[in-house]
Amino acid sequence: MATVSNHDLFCYKSAFSCDGTQLATCGADGKMNQYDLRNTKKPVWSIQVTDKVLMCCDWFNDDLYLICSSIEGEIFMYSTELQK
Repeated sequence: MATVSNHDLFCYKSAFSCDGTQLATCGADGKMNQYDLRNTKKPVWSIQVTDKVLMCCDWFNDDLYLICSSIEGEIFMYSTELQK
């Protein structure tokens, strides 16, 4: 069992990558994180996406991109390879 924690407020969504080795989280602090589940001590990367609440995150089928959306309807897409 692994525990991940890098949000200042509530974590609203977590999603496993298609191959099951990565985890994405997003939350009320406007932050999105990517974790390698083989080493969960700290995120692979963490980005402050917005100052608004992030309600949802998910992976594209190829695990190369993460997409998230804010409570106000904004949609953000990030490259897992470029980490931006």
